Amino acid sequence: MFCDLSRYDNPRTRGYIPISRTPFEENVQQAVPTKKALLNDTDLYFRSFDQNNADFFLFQEWQRESDQFVANQNLPSLSLVRFAHDHFGSFGTALYGINTPGLQMADNDYAVGLLAQKIANSPYKDNTLIFVIEDDAQNGPDHIDAHRSIAYVIGPYVKQRGRGLGTLYYCQHGQNDRSVARSCPGRLVQRSCCPDD
Repeated sequence: MFCDLSRYDNPRTRGYIPISRTPFEENVQQAVPTKKALLNDTDLYFRSFDQNNADFFLFQEWQRESDQFVANQNLPSLSLVRFAHDHFGSFGTALYGINTPGLQMADNDYAVGLLAQKIANSPYKDNTLIFVIEDDAQNGPDHIDAHRSIAYVIGPYVKQRGRGLGTLYYCQHGQNDRSVARSCPGRLVQRSCCPDD
């Protein structure tokens, strides 16, 4: 939705972008925003949704940019980071041996854990919340609702009460981030790592 995913499809097509483990160091752009307004707020070295890539390498690129923000004391108020292996697929073409559901799930969990650990050990640890959501809940129906999903909130404002949240919330497709932006006019800086649908 926000990045041109067709650039990942076929190595023989014009404009194809190869996967790079170290895109910034190699100067290999990984993302092409589809909306001009996102160009200055997109990490062009953070590859968008591509099941052939490893989330661990996406984390490394996020970490590189995050370290710059910390060094310059200009961390954006909002960052959207998408690690693709909360989905599974491309088992026959996935790189780095991450080619089974279990390995892709572990890759995703590891990347999310590293991101949380990095923030927990940063100067921003006391005022940063991390929301981890499954972005495609309709493929996992249970006995209550096919749109139910898990969500984790990590940060200093989270109180552990030993119970789950029982309130039903609905997130309209593509509306959640715009609602947040409208509720904080003038105070929200959005940084995108090409979130897609």
